[in-house]
Amino acid sequence: MQDPAYDLDPDRPPHERPHAWGDDAGYEAPHRAQHARRRTGQRGLIAALGALLLVLLVAGVWYGDDTNRARRELSAANARIADKQQEVDDARRLLERRLAELRAVRAEADVQATVYRGVLEREGRPVVADSAAVGGEVMLPPQAPAPAAQP
Repeated sequence: MQDPAYDLDPDRPPHERPHAWGDDAGYEAPHRAQHARRRTGQRGLIAALGALLLVLLVAGVWYGDDTNRARRELSAANARIADKQQEVDDARRLLERRLAELRAVRAEADVQATVYRGVLEREGRPVVADSAAVGGEVMLPPQAPAPAAQP
């Protein structure tokens, strides 16, 4: 039979019961509830670590999958294509703007040539047309360069 001192606290686990009445009189063993809380906390921590490991494993497999890698590469290529298309569109708009500026300058030059031709005709000077001129443009005689300013 078992010593009756061991049966005084039936909630105390057997490994925490005092060996005899007087041996551990000042010792208070933790209650079973404290052990249960500690074990529950440890189980929760282990479960959380296991879940984290599982998530990392699944993420690693997903990231390393050839199909997903091909999707990411395709997405990156599409982004590069969109960037290049944007550059082409910007260059096209710039070219169109510059062409419009050149057309305006040419129209102004044509107006000035017409005025100059009119002045030459009024003065009785012959207007020399170059056969290489495009669209009936009049080639004006060369002008002497302006003298350079001396410092």
